[in-house]
Amino acid sequence: MLIKQRSSTFVSGQTVQRAIEHYRSFINQQTEDSNRQGHGIMIRPDMDSTYIGNPQSLSGISDVQRYSMAIHWIGAGANLVTGSDQTTRDSLGYELMYNEEAMTIADFMSQWLMQPRNPSGWGIAGAGASMQLQAWTAGPNKQGTAVAILANYGPVLGQGGFNTNWRQILTL
Repeated sequence: MLIKQRSSTFVSGQTVQRAIEHYRSFINQQTEDSNRQGHGIMIRPDMDSTYIGNPQSLSGISDVQRYSMAIHWIGAGANLVTGSDQTTRDSLGYELMYNEEAMTIADFMSQWLMQPRNPSGWGIAGAGASMQLQAWTAGPNKQGTAVAILANYGPVLGQGGFNTNWRQILTL
């Protein structure tokens, strides 16, 4: 019998990177399929809970990773299920979960899912390539509103899929 050891934290940076990579693969498949051109994406990704409400000792991810997770989950139009312990939420967790501007962007992103738009000058061909540094865009809508996200997902922690690292980017 295999007994799985329980973790004392909700999530790890490795798990967050893997979810982001799965989203990148999903959205690329949806947007690059010639049969889907001109059709909106009808399926929204289920990226699991956003464990952003608690400090690292409980969430398992650093403050910087909490910001990245919040931004990416909002940008993906994912369900914003907190997964956090509301009795031990810290000030950053409160800000990430209840920021009015972030919720306005979340509403926009539920209609206009972000897509990877990595410049080829970053050393990898293909706008949708998996990279440590990624650029994402969504929109514009009929009013001309668009959202751009520049993200640094940090060093590869496992299955993030990144085939770049910060030092390589700096030497270009």
